[in-house]
Amino acid sequence: MEGYYLTTISYFKNCSTQASVHYCVNGLQDTGTDAPAGEITQMVLEANYAWHAGCWNTYSAGTEHEGFVSNPAWYTQTMYQASAGLQKHIVEKFGIAKDRNHIVGHGEWQNAAWRTYASANLGIDPNCNTHTDPGPNWDWTRFMNLITSANSGNRIGMARTSTGQGYWIVASDGGVFSFNATFYGSMGGQHLNKPIVGMAARPQGDGYWLVASDGGIFSFGNAGFYGSMGGQPLSQPIVGMAVTQSGNGYWLVAKDGGIFSFGDAPFYGSLGGQGYTDIVGMAPAYHAGGGNGYWLVRSGGAMYSYNANYYGGNDAGSGIVSITSSGDAGYIQVRNNGNIYAYGGVCYNGGANDASNPFIGIARGPSNCGYWIVKKDGAIFSFGDAPFRGGANF
Repeated sequence: MEGYYLTTISYFKNCSTQASVHYCVNGLQDTGTDAPAGEITQMVLEANYAWHAGCWNTYSAGTEHEGFVSNPAWYTQTMYQASAGLQKHIVEKFGIAKDRNHIVGHGEWQNAAWRTYASANLGIDPNCNTHTDPGPNWDWTRFMNLITSANSGNRIGMARTSTGQGYWIVASDGGVFSFNATFYGSMGGQHLNKPIVGMAARPQGDGYWLVASDGGIFSFGNAGFYGSMGGQPLSQPIVGMAVTQSGNGYWLVAKDGGIFSFGDAPFYGSLGGQGYTDIVGMAPAYHAGGGNGYWLVRSGGAMYSYNANYYGGNDAGSGIVSITSSGDAGYIQVRNNGNIYAYGGVCYNGGANDASNPFIGIARGPSNCGYWIVKKDGAIFSFGDAPFRGGANF
């Protein structure tokens, strides 16, 4: 845009403006009154031409991104994710190839190889446009990986920010998708010995961990590395993790209920060796004034409390996939069809009851009366006071 999101929208709405574009994407929420990062506004119907790139207009759909060519700070992970989802929608709707010959910047005329291809295959004059955006700071590799990923059905969990006003979604390949949440990094595109099976954020909101099924730990932001089970023999694979109240330690739980403690995480007991093989996750219990505990949950909903109050469980019968908690007041389970089971001092605000694509995770919103649940394809459903910030279903 060489400018700001809301200003650009206002500019395009002015009848005297001799330019238009199909979509605008926000990069940063830099003031309290600014739109959220990653917000998209449609300015022109896809059935109509927009006027943004000279003689390419009648062959293309155009998107303008907030920011300035000289400053990469505007090209945020949230912007990349939002725009990649939009471009994926456009190319799949109109049968456009997902490659760099067809998904191009306004400045692509500076690329000699593309000029040759466009002249021979697209039927356009590649030299009629003089724009230079998005410029050398735009990460085309990251952007195209998001668009071409065949793994839109590989989301495995989520975690909330410290305020509950945003969240992260994580995929089995280690990709992390941020929604009103700071992106601290991911394992997306990097070699993994085993798939990622869980994610947990520091209660302070300044970092997060990913855990793989072999117990390998990956730390981002101010989340410290305190050890892992990577490379060590396990009776059953790891299925989840939880973080201490201080943010300086964590527990891992295996499918048999075995617990592994790291950092300042005390060991309070486990189900290891008791013959269970259907543990699906754990949640931390934070006691007022300090102190920790944890809960384990089986696929039927049965709960096991360690230095934490027991509020009930076992109502689902089968299909529980994840659990979230609030302090030590209670916990909420989600079933693979989106049904919700709330126990203790947390609110029940409804569920999805949608078996079309399995649900795989849950996180608490700003208070005890709201939560998000996420599907395997990254779609998010919001309940109570949990604000919808977007999904990773692209």
